[in-house]
Amino acid sequence: MFLRSLTCALGLALGLSVDSAASSQEDEFSAFYQEVMVALSNQPRPAFPVESEALIAFTVADDGTLETAEVVQSSGSAPIDAAALLIVENAAPFPAPPEGAKRRLSVTIQSTRPTLSFAN
Repeated sequence: MFLRSLTCALGLALGLSVDSAASSQEDEFSAFYQEVMVALSNQPRPAFPVESEALIAFTVADDGTLETAEVVQSSGSAPIDAAALLIVENAAPFPAPPEGAKRRLSVTIQSTRPTLSFAN
């Protein structure tokens, strides 16, 4: 399987704002969360022969380093859980979160079976 599909469950609860200061802050939050997802999606994926997913919760420190990371919903496979956790650990450090941004995040890392392709 290639752990290739990341589904972000960053728990964004940004409300609509009416003033430009709040809108600017929301833009900063969105940019931070997007950068975290880019860092996660750029990590190499190991191959496994089963389809599964693991939910990883993690906390980003004020300086962007990884404070904590844990499997909160197992895939049912210790090697897949470990690989999913390693993806998050290797993606750090993240950018420093803007003040007021949620720092406790979660990501669902899905695995799929590898597909065989033939080169011409």
